[in-house]
Amino acid sequence: MKIIFDYQIFSAQKHGGISRYFCNLIKEIGPEARLPIQKHQNEYLIKEPEIVDLQIGKKSHLNFFKKSPDQNKEVTKKILNSGDFDIFHATYYDNYFLESLGRKPFVITIHDMIYELFPEMFSLKDRLTILKKELAQKADKIIVVSEQTKKDLLKFIDIKEEKIAVIYQACSLDESLIKSVEVQKPQKEFLLFVGNRSIYKNFYFMLSAISEVLQNNPNLELLCFGALFDKKENRFIENLGLEKKVRVVSGGDRELVSLYKSALAFISPSYYEGFGVTILESFACGCPVLAAKASATTEAAGNAALYFDPKDPQATKSAVEKIISDSALRADLVANGYEQNKKFSWQKAATEMKQVYQTIL
Repeated sequence: MKIIFDYQIFSAQKHGGISRYFCNLIKEIGPEARLPIQKHQNEYLIKEPEIVDLQIGKKSHLNFFKKSPDQNKEVTKKILNSGDFDIFHATYYDNYFLESLGRKPFVITIHDMIYELFPEMFSLKDRLTILKKELAQKADKIIVVSEQTKKDLLKFIDIKEEKIAVIYQACSLDESLIKSVEVQKPQKEFLLFVGNRSIYKNFYFMLSAISEVLQNNPNLELLCFGALFDKKENRFIENLGLEKKVRVVSGGDRELVSLYKSALAFISPSYYEGFGVTILESFACGCPVLAAKASATTEAAGNAALYFDPKDPQATKSAVEKIISDSALRADLVANGYEQNKKFSWQKAATEMKQVYQTIL
């Protein structure tokens, strides 16, 4: 069986959740998976060059220029036109490949329905939702990363349920890295927030809900791993009087693992997630999880998180007060988190993916 994955997400992302998902998946599937790509800047492929099937020049991944997506597209179409493959797996929603497939089957992965649920957030929403709908309706199989995404997909796009397969992803942090990073005692105890702060991430709500807790605990901070605060965020933080209590930190996987290991707890206030990989990362690093009980979060966290209502500020505040004051609770959450994380692995995901491929050959 020969599965061709395409360049799309690797050309679009230097780093990011979707390209990391496909990198891990392709690596675990092994020799049956082929990724023909000539030009990219993707940091995961640079670290795992063996999974790239075609590169021109030893340093081609560094020679990135604006025409590279078109070059990658032509290479992919040439391979598809040759017919030398069994299944094509698109990594995003450009439909360029349809005319080159012949009668060969294709698969797409849909991670979430954020564009459909929150259209006001995205300038490219119309084109992306149209392309996603077309590919979902034409695909032989659709992979989704949670039951929640499956439910949302069926709500927005008219397709047969039997076309959809739920395959959970796993923690992407390297096990050896996690083991090698020692716990650092921070100058101040902190709660950890990880990732982007889009509307559905419920960041402003969380800040308002826990501002009193932060102010009443001199030795407690909120650290946000990710991009710098914008003007609106800084103004909001200042209006709450939290400019000395809420900070941005950044870095790579090593810095992130260190934060997970040192945090009092990880907090996920989001009212929508396609799955919740940061929850599994927390579990793998031994960090207690405090999470909004919404969407796919419960599929990732199971019984290993302390949940709160993401629309109830008092419930959110109470949950934070409980987790920072109860060391026995935190220890239980860490133990349960380790067990919950064992349910997910990239090897398991790859095995299930191969089983899905077999059904359409």
